[in-house]
Amino acid sequence: MGSSAVLSQEAEDDMIVTYGTVANLSEQEITLKEYNYELDTDEDVIYMIDASTQFVNKEAAGELQEGDYIELSYVEKDGQKMAKEIKKDEEYMDEELTDEQMDSYLESMMDGETVPLNQE
Repeated sequence: MGSSAVLSQEAEDDMIVTYGTVANLSEQEITLKEYNYELDTDEDVIYMIDASTQFVNKEAAGELQEGDYIELSYVEKDGQKMAKEIKKDEEYMDEELTDEQMDSYLESMMDGETVPLNQE
């Protein structure tokens, strides 16, 4: 697993969680294709990766691939979005979902719940 450093309470309080599909990836940054609910469109958002970025269920950015669906926690610092924790959602990638199932799944993730993806 990546860095085992514990995030300070202050950093956790400022952290924002987002979800998306990896559109581009390098050692210094990751671009996610995210759905913008306000604009009703997909958009590419860039997050910076550094030595403090923790990878859950992956050792490093090099183990992620374009098209992987991930959960990303970040903080805004000096006008940039700094990735603090990146987690690949293995369960999501294993199934083809209907739009209704996808909406339900995303809502449950945003509410901090876990629901089976094959739930009708």
